[in-house]
Amino acid sequence: MAFEDGSILVLAGGRSRRMGRDKRLIAMSSGSFLLERTIEKLKTLNAPIFLAVAADDASRPHLEGVAFLWDRRPHEGPLTALIDASEAIEGSILAVAADLPGLQARFLEELVKENALHPEAWAVVPRREERAHPLCAVYRPKAIERLREAAEGSQRSFREALESFPSGRVYWWEVKEQESLHNWNRRDDREHR
Repeated sequence: MAFEDGSILVLAGGRSRRMGRDKRLIAMSSGSFLLERTIEKLKTLNAPIFLAVAADDASRPHLEGVAFLWDRRPHEGPLTALIDASEAIEGSILAVAADLPGLQARFLEELVKENALHPEAWAVVPRREERAHPLCAVYRPKAIERLREAAEGSQRSFREALESFPSGRVYWWEVKEQESLHNWNRRDDREHR
């Protein structure tokens, strides 16, 4: 299923301090690196793909079919990166963290389907066992506007900003699958995979 509402934004501007190295470039068993694998899964949605990175990022890999967007406020977190990128992207944004090694095409297709089934929602956010996963979610323009307001009020937490939305404006998509939402932040995250 194609994501016809807008574009995909890969949030890849972090410093990877907890990992101790650039996690985007970690080699996968398939022979590709983590960021490249994430991009390949996202390409199945047939939508424009943008990569949000810091302008001083010296390790940017070449990725076919991906446009770079430079973070105007680098290293301030994914909420700020999404808000800044939204100024260059029209329509809805499927925001995805760059560090999801288990991301599956079928999961992405289900997320896009849930988005189409809930046009009244400003955002469609996966949730598993009461834990929201805002870094693999769809944000419509109204959601981005509300997130911008929250950030201007010094809010930096994606989850807390979403919880401030009016009732019913976030569709919390209850998921059972864990693999697609498991991210790598620390070295031991990779070892437990």
